Amino acid sequence: MMDPDAATIRAALQCGDPRCPCHRPNGPLHCPAHDDRHPSLSLTERNGRLLLHCHAGCTQQAVIAALRRDGL
Repeated sequence: MMDPDAATIRAALQCGDPRCPCHRPNGPLHCPAHDDRHPSLSLTERNGRLLLHCHAGCTQQAVIAALRRDGL
């Protein structure tokens, strides 16, 4: 299985509201590790690596586990 790219993850973590900040290019996303009504997850790509940071306090391990659970 290939690792997903930033665009795939970004699309999977966007909600259905086109006015939500998660639809902005490079905007915050909805963290899959907690009930995230207000986008709190930063996704950055640097040197071919994806960097994830939940500003609500989820650990990187929890975010990665949730992404894997969702098939990403």
